[in-house]
Amino acid sequence: MVDKVLRATLRAHSSPITCIVPFYIPSTLTYTFSEDETRDYPLLNPSLMTADESGLVIWWNILTRRPLGLWKAHSGSILTIEQLGIDWESNGSHDFSIPKITESYGQLLTHSKDGSIKIWNMINLVEGSTAKSGFTYSCLLKKKISLADSEIPVPTPPLLYEIPVNAMNFTNVDMNLNGYLLTPATTDSEGWDLYKINLKEIEEYKKLKRLIQNHQPNLHSTEKMVEIGEDDQEAMGFTKRGRLGVIMKTAWIGLNRFLVGYESGVVVGYEVYQEVNENDGNLSTQTKNFLYNNDLEGNPITAMCIDKANRKILCSSAGSKVSIMDLKSKDYCSKIFETKHKGISSIDCDSFSNAVGLITWDGYTRFYNYDEKLVLKFSSKMRRQLPAISNSKEVIDDQNSEVTLVNSLQTQRASVIKFTRKQLDPREAKLAGMNMLYNNGRSKNIVKRNKEEVFGERWLFVGYQDGKVAMYSIK
Repeated sequence: MVDKVLRATLRAHSSPITCIVPFYIPSTLTYTFSEDETRDYPLLNPSLMTADESGLVIWWNILTRRPLGLWKAHSGSILTIEQLGIDWESNGSHDFSIPKITESYGQLLTHSKDGSIKIWNMINLVEGSTAKSGFTYSCLLKKKISLADSEIPVPTPPLLYEIPVNAMNFTNVDMNLNGYLLTPATTDSEGWDLYKINLKEIEEYKKLKRLIQNHQPNLHSTEKMVEIGEDDQEAMGFTKRGRLGVIMKTAWIGLNRFLVGYESGVVVGYEVYQEVNENDGNLSTQTKNFLYNNDLEGNPITAMCIDKANRKILCSSAGSKVSIMDLKSKDYCSKIFETKHKGISSIDCDSFSNAVGLITWDGYTRFYNYDEKLVLKFSSKMRRQLPAISNSKEVIDDQNSEVTLVNSLQTQRASVIKFTRKQLDPREAKLAGMNMLYNNGRSKNIVKRNKEEVFGERWLFVGYQDGKVAMYSIK
């Protein structure tokens, strides 16, 4: 069961929340394992990035519950917001996650319906890919300037790169630690493109390379599948067009493997590999299928979650079922859980309490736990929050010039859910066999050192249609 306490309600957005992502910033502390003191691991301060339908991004300090800054990142609704250069791995028997940082750490990716992907630089590391030697913030955006005031420019963080992309109402993009960017295909929404981004290149045109263009699912190449006849296509989730439909959701599950969820409800796993071209001897990027799952066929895929600690993949759809695939098994065997609530718009996991949170189309947030069969067991339900000011709002009809009152029940509905990772609690370091180290003495941090006891704290964030973000601490 998720034991949560409401700590604050963040109010700065005026449009529905579309994306939430914890943004982990450097701290003054690192730690080593007693049995191996040759390598130290960073402890990171969690902050929060939120985005809405207007294209606004707000960076929050979760200790003060105040914005570090805000900027208009896009002219349309934001579909993806992602911290780059960081991944998390479980450490054996220890009940916390260890961050893995690369050279792109400190960068933020945003993707919008306006047809663009942007990469912003938030933090500069002094030396390489470690925060131990020091860091600086590129732009804290402390001033909150009215976006309607065109005479005063709104401060924005440095924009490192911008890419035009095929944008749909629902499809996200995803980028992994290798710099592989997965997007819907430019020419066909039923295919996908794979890019390689290297922001270290001096020449602008060399920073982006398209490795695979408009790849359509080749289900015959999946090892456990046989040739598909026309009579079998409908049973396997094909649409009336004989295809799997448009791409709905994408997610990397490793450095060279990713999942794509389709309109038909089918989820296909792809593996990227390098192959020597026989003609010129150069390396070319190829792909093959390693997974096919049609547990949710008939309903478009609406959300995906990778539970790395428990080695699970959770997929939901416009229906009422959740497919739970096992990453530990060779054939990714799956189980189906029936939620009895249609339309799951957002799903996320808190691995260390074995909790799964999801938001259904009725606007309620529900929590489940893995049971003894590693399916899901209902735990609790979070009701809609009370409206910020009033339970109704004025709407002007342009044709009749009439002002009507509209009940704002719709705006109270939850839309996005996100858990933070559990890190080592410095107060329990000795009990866990860890040695704490103090670093970053020459770096000025936005989080004071005496406030850094939040490492062992876990947080839950829920975004609402009226622009509120509820912030809970998890015990």
